[in-house]
Amino acid sequence: FNPATVNNARLWKGDFPARYSGRASSVLDIRTRDGHFREYHGDVSVGLFATSVTLEGPLVRDTSSLLISTRATYFGPWIDFFSRRDNLLTISGDNVGYRFYDVNLKWNYIFSEKSRLYFSFYQGGDEFRNQFAQQFDDPEGLFLDEYKLASEWGNSIAAMRWNLLLRKDLFTNTTLRFSRFFIKASWVFSLLSCRLPEKKTCCRI
Repeated sequence: FNPATVNNARLWKGDFPARYSGRASSVLDIRTRDGHFREYHGDVSVGLFATSVTLEGPLVRDTSSLLISTRATYFGPWIDFFSRRDNLLTISGDNVGYRFYDVNLKWNYIFSEKSRLYFSFYQGGDEFRNQFAQQFDDPEGLFLDEYKLASEWGNSIAAMRWNLLLRKDLFTNTTLRFSRFFIKASWVFSLLSCRLPEKKTCCRI
């Protein structure tokens, strides 16, 4: 979770309320912040492994606001750096790479004291790649095997919610939701087998 977008979080380890029906075990309830209704604010956070940028402010003063935040990592160069420092990282491979990103957006509009509309959007993804090669000798000859692995996965979530206060002790929340999990993976393996020189044969699989 991008800390810049979180308003509060609550963890139910068990015995959670009926409104979370259908959940099998624990529930982590994350509530995102609303954008500021009167002032514009921006925040940039730069760390060793990731950078995030957040902007918020009114679209219509005291009526509508927008909060948008994005975050991306640059963990790949660190993997390369430490892999060359006496193998401080134990990830095997010649071209290891990893990155992630996420985008959060929240818009809300106040129709009246009793009616408000919210729209929330989240998209995040991870990408991992690796390339590995090794060779070894045995009585049959020289063997060289090589593989390339690439994986990408993530989530897209959107929700439109209308909050209506019917009277002091009664309200409704009507929500339209969309969610999508995606994953793509590719794996390429090759084996080169060369027999002893006197036989002078070679095959590739």
